[in-house]
Amino acid sequence: MQKTVLIAENNTLNMKLLTDLLQVNGYNTISSMNGFNIFQFITKKRPDLILMEVRLGQLSGLDIVEALKKDKQYCNIPIIAVTAVAMPGDKKALLDGGFDEYIEKPISILAILNSIKRHLR
Repeated sequence: MQKTVLIAENNTLNMKLLTDLLQVNGYNTISSMNGFNIFQFITKKRPDLILMEVRLGQLSGLDIVEALKKDKQYCNIPIIAVTAVAMPGDKKALLDGGFDEYIEKPISILAILNSIKRHLR
């Protein structure tokens, strides 16, 4: 059975890259360019994993992760930060904030595919 990955990304080129990469590797994808419709996608499509940029404009990725991790229905969905937020201490803050893993941009294709496989076992 194909796994579904929700990609929450604020940059159209990064969105296309991640979408193409995942689809070529056998994953279904759902795309969101803002934080508000993420909750709608999650309730309707129930993704197996979420790749999330932290800076989504209207709603912070940290706010979204906090809400999802508090909800018993969705708290077990792995959420991987895929972000350019890379100042000292950011990785720890994001992991402490509820992200299951942190991948810094620019992404390594191998690293992101291995991370997804690890979380979808």
